[in-house]
Amino acid sequence: MIRRSTWIVFIVFLLVAAVGMFLMKSPSSPLAAISAQTPTPTATPRLIEGVTSSQVSEIELLQADSAPEKLVRQADNGWINQKDGNTVDSGTVEQLLSELLATRVLTTLPADYALDALQLEKPQKTILLTLQDGTKIQLAIGGLTPTGNGYYVRVGQNSPSVVSKYAIDSTLTQFDEARKPTPTPTLADTPAPSVTPTP
Repeated sequence: MIRRSTWIVFIVFLLVAAVGMFLMKSPSSPLAAISAQTPTPTATPRLIEGVTSSQVSEIELLQADSAPEKLVRQADNGWINQKDGNTVDSGTVEQLLSELLATRVLTTLPADYALDALQLEKPQKTILLTLQDGTKIQLAIGGLTPTGNGYYVRVGQNSPSVVSKYAIDSTLTQFDEARKPTPTPTLADTPAPSVTPTP
C-alpha cells in the first residue's frame, strides 16, 4: 500500500508539471519566448578575411635569425624565389596560400593584452603578404599557448588571436618546401642499343 506522503509528493509533482506546461504554452509567458528561439550557428572568423589566393602577389617570410625570403608571382601565375630567381613549385605556393587564408581564429584576446607576454612584441617569425593592389598584410607569429596546441598571432594592428598550431606549422613547412627550386627535366644521352648477332 502506498503511503499518504507519497501521494502528496506525487500530486505536488503533477501540479508543478502542469504549471510548467502552462507557462511554456502561454504566448504571454517569458518562458515561451525563450523556448521558441532557435540557436543559430555562428562561423568562427578567418584569420585573414576577404582575401583570395589570386589577389596575393608576394609572400615574404621574415625571421629573426635569418635573411628574409620572398616568393613573387609572375605574369604567367608562376612563382619565383626572389633571392635566387629560381622558379618554385606553384602548386606548393598555392597550397600554402590556401591553408593560410583558410586558417580560423580559435580565440581573440583583448586589444590591450601585453604583447611581450605573447612573444608578439618582437616576433621570431612574420609573414608579409602583398596584394596586387599594393596592400600589405602583416602576420606576426608569437609563442605557443600554454597547452601547446595553438600560436599567438597578430594581423596588422588588430587584437592578438590564437590559431591552430597545425595551421601555422603547416604554412611554414609549405613555405620551406616552396622555396626549393623546381627541378628542370633534362634529356640524358642514351647509348644506342647494340645488336649482337646470334650464332
